[in-house]
Amino acid sequence: MMSMSIIMHPYVVPSLLFLFKAAVGQISISVPASPPAGNTSHQLPSHYLGLSIEFASLVDFSGPPGQPNGYTKTCLDALRNVGGRPLHFRIGGNTQDRSTFLEDQSTPIINNFPYFGADQPTNLTFGPGYFESLHQIASGDPVVFGLRLHNASADEQAVVASRALAAIPELTAFSIGNEPDLFSNPGFANVTDYESTVQSFYRTVAASIESQMKPAVFQAGDTCCKSAFFPEEQIAAGLKNTSEYVIEAVGQHHYFMSACTPASASQINLEKLMNHQNTVAYLDALKPDIAAIENAGLTYVQSETNSISCQGTSGASDSFGAALWTLDYALQLATRGAQWVDFHVGTNYRYAPFQPVQVNQTGPFTKPNYSALLALQAFLGSADAAVRVSEVASQDPYLAAYVAYEAAVPKRVALINTHIYNATASSTDAPKVTVSLNGASVSEVRRLTGAGANVRAGALWGNQNWEGGCFASGVEQMEKAENGEINIRNSEAVVVWLK
Repeated sequence: MMSMSIIMHPYVVPSLLFLFKAAVGQISISVPASPPAGNTSHQLPSHYLGLSIEFASLVDFSGPPGQPNGYTKTCLDALRNVGGRPLHFRIGGNTQDRSTFLEDQSTPIINNFPYFGADQPTNLTFGPGYFESLHQIASGDPVVFGLRLHNASADEQAVVASRALAAIPELTAFSIGNEPDLFSNPGFANVTDYESTVQSFYRTVAASIESQMKPAVFQAGDTCCKSAFFPEEQIAAGLKNTSEYVIEAVGQHHYFMSACTPASASQINLEKLMNHQNTVAYLDALKPDIAAIENAGLTYVQSETNSISCQGTSGASDSFGAALWTLDYALQLATRGAQWVDFHVGTNYRYAPFQPVQVNQTGPFTKPNYSALLALQAFLGSADAAVRVSEVASQDPYLAAYVAYEAAVPKRVALINTHIYNATASSTDAPKVTVSLNGASVSEVRRLTGAGANVRAGALWGNQNWEGGCFASGVEQMEKAENGEINIRNSEAVVVWLK
């Protein structure tokens, strides 16, 4: 994940929109009979939702070989069980470029932390058991495995690639290097220098694994912060498919805010994070990169993202407001052309949807944004459906409205009210909007709610809480729309099933 304060795409104005208007009391939203031109996704793969797992944290999430982490398994299986949709996994992060493979190491991983309670190790070694642990968590879902680039040998990484392929049948592609635009000692002089180096790695790895994967498949990019290294510039510098290897996708890393420096951390504000207009403006800045990737015949993905870089911030990244941001961001990103999104997680990262093991005598436990992932899977529907997502116009700029189409027929609507309402306010002061849907008939409604945007526990999806080990607690509640109208409190969302 990003380790410096330059996290915003240079096309984004530094000052995010912040002034919230009062919610419009009653509005009407039109549901087009077919996906409208513009603001509509490509057909999404069944594995649109993914997790980017920090390299050093994998075994905490998966458990050692033969000892699967039951907490993680329950959490992931519950997500998979919504519509039978598989997940996508990317293994990487900063510690990908601090890793050394030791063939004779008996333990899956040895992390060398600089001090007690540090989020990440200074360096790590991993053995063959690491691959077994990864296979254990993947459980048939596609995996992109991160190889080291910084201070690394292509020949050594080719050995790692071969060992990974032999042990992980789910492995679909390799990525090489994490956020290489931030490398130092040594770093890359420019994007041409980077492309020359990484393409040399591609060729070496491809030749080594030819008998296991032909052609070799790579996820390119995984840059984050310096505009001179963004995908548009990578393509101009020669990124493309060749006869030796295939570029499965071009990954980009983005975080909405940053906790990496005191200056950037001082700007963190839950109201700014939730604001739908900010999300739209932020993703508008990615248009040149997405267009360049698609014009080159390649696929755009966000291979690492989350709310606040440098592992998030307590009180913001782990709040219910961040859960609403998660749902809005994932759907908005789909309408911009992303084929999947990998939300980054680590053992004790504040923005992770759950903590898989005990840390400092706390945990494991689940956070509000886990319920948002359940809502996302439900909105996307069945894994075997041809789903496209459109954003549709809303009279309230802070009420995000999305339609899921199957075979060009509207099936579900997601409404996300990003006006802030905190639990510290009087319950009688909770404003709401009342929405009617034109051109659609409501079957039932499922609500994503909490006591307020600022709470860090108690999120409900369909009246059920998932914080007790990712098991549903409470009686599932599907609501009816009275007179075709749906009430949505500020800092709340609903998924609407259509007749």
